Amino acid sequence: MTNEKIIEQNKQSKFNHMKTKNLFVVGLLLGSAFMAQRASAQFVLMDNLTAQPTGNLDGLTAADGGTWTSVGVPDSITIGPSATTGNAALAGGTDGADYLALPATIGGGSTAATVFFQFDMGSSQTANNVNWSLENPGTATDSAGNSGSAAAAVEVNANAPGRAGLTVRNGGAFDEMSANGSTTFTPANSTKYDMWMVLDQSAKTYQIYMSGGALGSTPTLMSIGTGTYNANPTAWTTTGAYRSGSATPSDFIFGPGGTPNSGNSQGLYDVYEDPGSADLLDPTAVSVVPEPGTLALLGFGGSALLLQLRRHRKS
Repeated sequence: MTNEKIIEQNKQSKFNHMKTKNLFVVGLLLGSAFMAQRASAQFVLMDNLTAQPTGNLDGLTAADGGTWTSVGVPDSITIGPSATTGNAALAGGTDGADYLALPATIGGGSTAATVFFQFDMGSSQTANNVNWSLENPGTATDSAGNSGSAAAAVEVNANAPGRAGLTVRNGGAFDEMSANGSTTFTPANSTKYDMWMVLDQSAKTYQIYMSGGALGSTPTLMSIGTGTYNANPTAWTTTGAYRSGSATPSDFIFGPGGTPNSGNSQGLYDVYEDPGSADLLDPTAVSVVPEPGTLALLGFGGSALLLQLRRHRKS
């Protein structure tokens, strides 16, 4: 074999090795993107309130195709400038609320489902009574639901000056929440928070995770005071009981939970549901639709490989 052929074979071998290596790198990139986006793709966007037009929330079509429906006083929830940044759905001073059906049913045998949403407490908390809840509103007149009937499941409430911080229904009573299991957590003004309601429909129990503000960006498992409301409870748990032991939540509802509410515009931003897992990803930070990101990486990897091929041919 001539020296020229040996040199040519060596060049071809190096090229094939480089091509295989590049294809392997592209495959890793695509695989990583697929796995990351597959995890986040379990969440279904119910609605992005910042993208809704300014005006009343009642009757608007949500991102998932559902319709926001009012209870109590119509048009008590409006879309407008929030206390943080951008628009949000804002709780007013009248005794009413709006609800949106969950896009996927949480069956009775489900042991893990998650509803995620973002909220703020407005610019002042001197007087408010507002709820973010999961239930079947039925004949409700506000976001407090059906007064403890079989329709009410998880109900987070902020009621100042009547209660300290955020409280949540733990069975029949409201109890305060804590980020450290010892002191009551009070959300800051003009600050956006993330909340994950992780449901065990089979056991009729739930856990609450939060992030944002002083909590940082990592989801914090919130502790729940035990017994009836006490601004400084002596005992805590991390798992709460549904408001009703026979509840099957079908809707997310937001708004004043009764008067008085200052009309200080407590806000609601994005709402998501993952009906099949305890999902602590932030769906607002990672796309829930895999195709665009995957295609982008495919284009990037293909371009890199094509460039390498061209370089080789020129050499």
